[in-house]
Amino acid sequence: MGLFGTKLWAKKKVKKETHLYDFAQHASNNSYGEYIRLVAEVEDVEEVNSSNEKVKARVKKPSATPLEIYKLGTLNQPQRQIIHSDEYIKAERDKLAKKLSLVRGSDSGATGYARQELRSMIERLGNRKRLEEFQPLLEKYPHTTTQAITDVVSGHSNLRFKEASEFMPDFPDDAVDAMEEYRQMTQALCGKDPVFYVIADKKDFGEVNQRRDPILFAQSPFGFIWQILGAWDDEMIYLGDL
Repeated sequence: MGLFGTKLWAKKKVKKETHLYDFAQHASNNSYGEYIRLVAEVEDVEEVNSSNEKVKARVKKPSATPLEIYKLGTLNQPQRQIIHSDEYIKAERDKLAKKLSLVRGSDSGATGYARQELRSMIERLGNRKRLEEFQPLLEKYPHTTTQAITDVVSGHSNLRFKEASEFMPDFPDDAVDAMEEYRQMTQALCGKDPVFYVIADKKDFGEVNQRRDPILFAQSPFGFIWQILGAWDDEMIYLGDL
């Protein structure tokens, strides 16, 4: 009876989270109401006037390489200020905690996503208390937003935005060094690894036998924002060449 009781009331071990919450994984449920276009349409349908009648016309989107987008600085928001005063952090965390307390239901589905995002943003706001310790690294890479990424991907017929893992075999040393530097920062800050994404040509996802040229992003540990770690083309390593 004692053994049965021990098993019955024993606390379940909670699996430790090894990575920061990926706020792009459920894009349509993003707290800011932003939508990441993971699969962009090749063409847009636009209404045009023809002989005083509105008709549907197919409008071909432009294409561009990720490196071209990177060099243009279209995504960059270098002047972005991350507010980290004690008063601001406390006020915003209190608001989010109040929202979290009002979420009802299980941890599955949309309710679970909402709860995860609120918890993650509370954690990220708390991380801001130590933001100044990591200022040199934060100033090294420009910031961008989900909306800016959405605009670029949805505006170009050939671009896609996805998690970076499948590109890992091809990343050059500079990219790996940048990822490791960012990982060391988040580990020192909160004991978790960051999440990385890429913008790349749609032909470069899946199995390929050529070099690829993505823009590499890291999700910030200080908010639902991104940092641009770089872009590469001929420096990418195709393992078949080794």
